[in-house]
Amino acid sequence: NILAEYPDVVLQRGILQLPKDDEAKRFADAPAIAGFDKNELQYLTAAQASALMQTEILSDALFWPRAAVIDPALWVHALRGNTPILATRKITTVRRDKNFYCRTNNGEEISARAVYVACGHAMDLIPEIHQQIRPRMGQISMVAANQLPSFPHAVSLGHYFIPSVGEKDHILGATYEHTDVVAVTDDGHQRNLAALQEMAKLIPALATSQNLTAADCTGRSAIRATTLNHLPLWGRADNGLFYVTGLGSRGLMSAPYAAQQLVIEAE
Repeated sequence: NILAEYPDVVLQRGILQLPKDDEAKRFADAPAIAGFDKNELQYLTAAQASALMQTEILSDALFWPRAAVIDPALWVHALRGNTPILATRKITTVRRDKNFYCRTNNGEEISARAVYVACGHAMDLIPEIHQQIRPRMGQISMVAANQLPSFPHAVSLGHYFIPSVGEKDHILGATYEHTDVVAVTDDGHQRNLAALQEMAKLIPALATSQNLTAADCTGRSAIRATTLNHLPLWGRADNGLFYVTGLGSRGLMSAPYAAQQLVIEAE
């Protein structure tokens, strides 16, 4: 169990999901319809949600007790284990003879019996896969811990509010933009703040978010590799040449499973 070996990966357990539009009418039946037991998904009345979150919640909600806020860098480190990383080299071409030969940007060739290409939206080493990928930029915004109240669990309402853990910043977002240009912008911050203000309609303690501007935010942006049907892509492009991509914003969950399946297939 990786999480048992790396307990610091998990920063916070449990996510409260608030209803959008008329979703509240369906929340009471959601756990049974989805087939989840109470350890996986719980329906909460507004009073129960308020007690759980230690602040007033104005609607019924769903609670995912096993969901977690994690430290992504530590999670990737845990998954990587002892695998070496050659971060200073870029593979420019892959050709096949008896083995695969990967040419790097400094002219070196690396020989391998199998090659796994997992480059997000930059899948041009396998053109037929690359053309199926649609890059979508996302920006998160961070707000200082003393600018907003903190809660024991993260909140979802389309966008997320990840409350401060310790002295860490609150995290808002993310945006979804039809571009492959990576940039942190004031417009992105404003959209994340607007989403938080929508959340404040159901969590009055967040009303102070109306006083925040883009100047109060720092941020980070990155590219999601998405597909037309929003399903991930993984498989074999050639005998010994494998790919994983199209994971969208859920790669921290789906990438380990995809990798496991490809290793099994390679064996």
